[in-house]
Amino acid sequence: MAKLNVLSEEVANLYLVAEQFNMASSVNTADFSMIDDRAATTIVRHKSDLDLSGLKSLSVESALAISHHKGGLDLSGLKSLSVEKASALGRHKGELNLSGLTSLNQSTAEALSMHRGSVNLSGLKKIGAGSAQAISAIKGDLFLRGLTDISEEIAIALANHRGILYLGGLKTLSLASAKALAEHKGPLALKGLKSIPDEVIEQLARLRDGIHLGSLLRLSDKAASHLSRHR
Repeated sequence: MAKLNVLSEEVANLYLVAEQFNMASSVNTADFSMIDDRAATTIVRHKSDLDLSGLKSLSVESALAISHHKGGLDLSGLKSLSVEKASALGRHKGELNLSGLTSLNQSTAEALSMHRGSVNLSGLKKIGAGSAQAISAIKGDLFLRGLTDISEEIAIALANHRGILYLGGLKTLSLASAKALAEHKGPLALKGLKSIPDEVIEQLARLRDGIHLGSLLRLSDKAASHLSRHR
């Protein structure tokens, strides 16, 4: 089948028929940059994770339709998201990949905060305190690998999150930010940090639910002592 730009209801049905009879499908859902509203209503019957990473835009109606999908949703091709679409996707339960977003205002973040399941927002290079506070309410793991530095204010906001917090893009971490993040309830991934002062390690060692520091090039005896008492 020739590659189509718009995922239509007809093509969505062909995809589901192939799935139903365990046949190889000529349809790759990641190939399409747009989706018809009726196709969105149809494609959610897919019984596994749904890769719609090629979509560059979708209507509010389509966002609402695919929010009913029971499985992971890859919408990493979206570069922006309106409040209305975020509100629709906030009804989804499962993994949600929005790593193509490069900005997230507070209103959109608040609309998205109702989502249940992990959310990937690793395309964000910076985030405001209001937005950070809003997404901390997401009930699931939170991926923010695009952040390379965070202020104490942002760290305080993100510490309210419950679940695994992925901040693997951080290159530096201040003592004040580390102290704030130490209040986080859930594992914390900071594998981008290659060196950490002892006083920062001392604060991070207060985390109760696990910490990933896999990229550290060296660790002082004092820092190792702090981490050895980590529970």
